[in-house]
Amino acid sequence: MLRKIQFCLLAGLLASPVFAQQKAVDYVNPIIGTNGMGHTFPGACVPFGLIQLSPDTDTIPHNVNGEYQKDVYKYCAGYQYSDPTIVGFSHTHLSGTGHSDLGDMLIMPTVGELKLNPGRASHPDEGYRSRYSHSTEHASAGYYEVELEDYKIKAQLTATPRVGIHKYTYPSSDGRIVLDLNHGIYNYDGKVLWSYLRVENDTLLTGYRITNGWARTNYTYFAISFSQPIKDYGYVDKKKPVYTGFWRRFKMDRNFPEIGGRSVVSYFNFDTSSNKKLIVKVALSAVSTEGALKNLLAEAGGKSFEQVVAEASEAWNEKLELFEIEGTEDQKAMFYTSLYHTMINPSVYMDVDGHYRGLDHNVHQAEGFTNYTIFSLWDTYRAEHPFLNLVTPLQNADMVKSMIVHQQQSIHKMLPVWSLMGNENWCMSGYHAVPVLADAIAKKVVTEKEAALQTMVETSNVDYYDHLDDYKELGYIPFEKSSTAVSSTLEFAYDDWAIYQTALQAGKEDIAKKYYARALNYRNVFDKKRGFACPRDAKGNFKADFDPLQTHGEGFIEGNSWNFSFHVPHDVYGVMDLMGGEKVFLNRLNELFEMHLPKKYYEKNEDITEEGLIGGYVHGNEPSHHIPYLYAWTSQPWKTQFWTREIVDRMYRNDINGLGGNDDCGQMSAWYMFTVMGFYPVCPGTDQYVLGAPYFPYLKLHLPNGKTLEIKAPGVSDSRRYVQSLTINGKKYEKLYVTHADLLEGGVWEFKMGASPNKKRGQKTEYKPYSLTNGIKISMKTQLLLAGIAFGLAGISACTGHQSNSEEKTVDIWKDYPVGYIVFDDQAPETEGSKVYHRIVTHPQDYIAEQARTVLATLYDAPSDSIVPVDTIHYSLQDIEGVSAKDGGNGVVSIFYSTRHIEKSFAANDTAKLFFETRGVLLHELTHAYQLEPQGIGSYGTNRVFWAFIEGMADAVRVENGGFTPADRPKGGNYMDGYRTAGYFFVWLKNNKDKNFLRKFNRSTLEVVPWSFNGAIKYALGEEYDIDSLWHEYQVAVGDIKE
Repeated sequence: MLRKIQFCLLAGLLASPVFAQQKAVDYVNPIIGTNGMGHTFPGACVPFGLIQLSPDTDTIPHNVNGEYQKDVYKYCAGYQYSDPTIVGFSHTHLSGTGHSDLGDMLIMPTVGELKLNPGRASHPDEGYRSRYSHSTEHASAGYYEVELEDYKIKAQLTATPRVGIHKYTYPSSDGRIVLDLNHGIYNYDGKVLWSYLRVENDTLLTGYRITNGWARTNYTYFAISFSQPIKDYGYVDKKKPVYTGFWRRFKMDRNFPEIGGRSVVSYFNFDTSSNKKLIVKVALSAVSTEGALKNLLAEAGGKSFEQVVAEASEAWNEKLELFEIEGTEDQKAMFYTSLYHTMINPSVYMDVDGHYRGLDHNVHQAEGFTNYTIFSLWDTYRAEHPFLNLVTPLQNADMVKSMIVHQQQSIHKMLPVWSLMGNENWCMSGYHAVPVLADAIAKKVVTEKEAALQTMVETSNVDYYDHLDDYKELGYIPFEKSSTAVSSTLEFAYDDWAIYQTALQAGKEDIAKKYYARALNYRNVFDKKRGFACPRDAKGNFKADFDPLQTHGEGFIEGNSWNFSFHVPHDVYGVMDLMGGEKVFLNRLNELFEMHLPKKYYEKNEDITEEGLIGGYVHGNEPSHHIPYLYAWTSQPWKTQFWTREIVDRMYRNDINGLGGNDDCGQMSAWYMFTVMGFYPVCPGTDQYVLGAPYFPYLKLHLPNGKTLEIKAPGVSDSRRYVQSLTINGKKYEKLYVTHADLLEGGVWEFKMGASPNKKRGQKTEYKPYSLTNGIKISMKTQLLLAGIAFGLAGISACTGHQSNSEEKTVDIWKDYPVGYIVFDDQAPETEGSKVYHRIVTHPQDYIAEQARTVLATLYDAPSDSIVPVDTIHYSLQDIEGVSAKDGGNGVVSIFYSTRHIEKSFAANDTAKLFFETRGVLLHELTHAYQLEPQGIGSYGTNRVFWAFIEGMADAVRVENGGFTPADRPKGGNYMDGYRTAGYFFVWLKNNKDKNFLRKFNRSTLEVVPWSFNGAIKYALGEEYDIDSLWHEYQVAVGDIKE
């Protein structure tokens, strides 16, 4: 067999000049992945169309008498390149899945003896199937042709979104069409619940069939037109009905204009003596035959076969020419075929008039969106939908809307798990429509945050779905309850993080708090002694006889603990700590890629094969796809650059076996598309993409906003795969991630490549990608010790006053409070101040989060209080004059800290003093982020009372938490001076009048309107007090004045 295959260039088909420049569409090779594990099909379709008109090469049933037939797995797309016969051409196929259905309305052209059974592959002459040769087989985007050897019939196929178009050239005058309404992929006896066929006239058929397969109740209506009149026709129902009623008066097997049954096969004879070409147009609809007729007329009415071929090619080219690359012919074939595979599914699922059949099986009218189906979300949330957000966001926005209406029509009020032809098939685990919605919102592709959030929250609280009740009660799923307990817990935790992110975006603080805590549930299945995610029972005991290499029976779906333990994309630093720290994490990553995984560990799992393995890393199945990028969080980020190129070279080839695993509705191909561009969405739901290295020396992307992005990597190759440096639009870029906004800005990215890694690049903490936490939380005292502060714990206690109490509160009730997404941005990395800062603050984001919780514990009683919502804290080091300042609004807080101030504070090389000052300044500015403001008295810039309260409270929080020493208290003055003068006074009131004074004083801004110092004092301490008398008492108490 030839392993390197040829594919059809439409230039020849359409008689274009042979010297015409090749278009992007000409490089598409639909034969890639059609042998072995790829499960792709070679037939005709257009982007996101309902129709995939393709040959089926065998009829292996899903089961016989209830017993699963293992060989059926090869036929998820209906076609295997190695098969010698074609059964016929059906109109619906899934692209690259590991389970299947469809194969609707099979048509087979024949001549000679009438045969209405498909026959067996080993005895093809028994039935209507035909032998064929790959030498006559040609496939391109939107077109397929082959010669059926047994009949000498040339078959040509093309498609519109809703219509499949056949062109058959017969050798003689007795042309025939067999229409098999019983055929199906993953078929079984009884799958067709009912089928119905009408001969409307001598060139038009209508009908439908209802099947019970992976799509439990699948309605497929059709309208079929012929370019020549039917000469005669007939049917057979292979399942003779038990009851026929008075239909028995008719002889229905020949030339009777309608038939219904459960296993109907029909035939239509044509006189092809004068015209040997027959055009057959088959329109589908999930709504009605009327809808199918409308689709037929709108998309194919009056059009020649060649015209539709040209339109299909142009539809593909419009999508494919978004990209331009430099590479070899094989590389271009792989690239554009991968791009092609990302746009086969999801599929449009509505008629041209906007009607569609919903999840409730009722007919709905789509208002302002295109309805889609085929959402293989366990696979596609990872890269496929993020890829569509980047290159074709309008379609993905409609897909999100389709998921939302699915949820609204669901009796369970759940977003789709696996949507197939308007049905929920419940395949796989998690509720991964949630991160698809979250990602679209984070990247501003979808703006309806609250509506989306409601569907997410309702989905995540269906207690009878996949043991969600146990997950919510225990924080994990017990192993005795579910064979996929561990992986489901990990997947739920990530999905819950996506809800947390969306709640932040929508300003829903209470929801954010709840789902922040649920996002950390992944920790509950980590056995710290082993350093692996591990099954545990309802009593909390981890499984004793546990093998982290085994993919069967250990609590993981289509994977093992070695791979799934890395499935915490939202909190990489957290899982790193659970494994035992960075060194263990790195060693584990290295060993995963370098080990040998014996077959005994995956032989019971049909979705994992040797072809999809690199060491123990399973690229052939989706849960591992982000793993090569996890090096970015470590001190060895260059290993991402090594392994991603290795994976591309081994797993993606212009070959019949060119995919190392199921393409899974475009996910495998989307991984390739991102990776060859040089970045990947490790954590959909953030706006970040983790950088790897470009695969091609030049790539251009035409962005949906009209801008272009050029990615240049001169000299990149297998031997020069390491990034030495990156400049974006002429500026040196050090981070290991880019944002969606960076991509949409376009411009020119220039990578300097080399034969050995640049081990200094990307090492600073602020260069690392997003992580929910910076590891398992450690106390401030531990952080001080790790920073090398040269004074003892007693000194710390003396210095910080009541800090230990604040820490206790943080650990108790504030430890999981979502303080917001923290962005640390070092804008002055070359300054001495920056270098000093990073010596004393080793994990800035974690450090800022802990100080934020300290502030919250000082200002509020509990997380249930009316707290100022903060979605994002943007903290930057800047080379400017001053000390620090806070700005922002609407949930986004910006704080800058001057590196010049750091240098001045460190002039005496006093690390302790600098740490003390840095923490104090941060407490002050974070107080401004979370404190409540006086009402009814103007603003900060217009009212002195307002200003004095705001700045006095900020320094009071600093004083209360050890941010000043007693020697820092100013003498004299007045509480209207704000800052330390007022701050020390407020803390004195707390220590001497009411231990909850600071919290009450903060809350007074809601209760005392218009606000005043006296009114606030009376609210907090009682009517007998007034501000001036208390100020006098304080001045006497601290010795500033005498009685």
